[in-house]
Amino acid sequence: MYNQIREDTLFIMLYAVVTATALLASCYLLFRRGNAFAPDITPPVRLRRWTAAFFAVLVLNHVVYMPIFFLSSSEDITMTDLIGGLLDCMTLFPLAIIVLLTMLQDRKRPLWSVAVMMTPIVVVGALNVATRSYAFQPMVYVYSLLMCIGLTIYMVRALRQYGRWLRDNFADLEHKEV
Repeated sequence: MYNQIREDTLFIMLYAVVTATALLASCYLLFRRGNAFAPDITPPVRLRRWTAAFFAVLVLNHVVYMPIFFLSSSEDITMTDLIGGLLDCMTLFPLAIIVLLTMLQDRKRPLWSVAVMMTPIVVVGALNVATRSYAFQPMVYVYSLLMCIGLTIYMVRALRQYGRWLRDNFADLEHKEV
């Protein structure tokens, strides 16, 4: 599989473009207060910072996976892939969940719950790295699916509450929907 990726110039170019775009998005969110598309709207600092952190981690994780393009030993490729997956579980996925929770601005939600949700995946990812195999990967798939279903249900419920909060706390929302 990785031999095909190495030979696919278009994929490598797309990979680099996505990495560069994420880097630009992170810098933009960190250093510009306004909004390029709607200059009169200023997003909350907390949301901007978490989103910038997400994009920065996305860039770093892309860089971690880059040696796969140049390695030839299957053992080295497997270790790079396993370590990259573990780093994704420790950084990228929790930040994605935190950004989703931060988008709901009616109240600050506790972020320790994200760490609790991600702990089993991180432990299994560490076991995969320690054993240098994908033996425990099916457990990660099942747990990730259950976590995504639970998170989707929570977000739908929280989004409805957020919509009610907006209608109750702001007067001029006749034509706005969440």
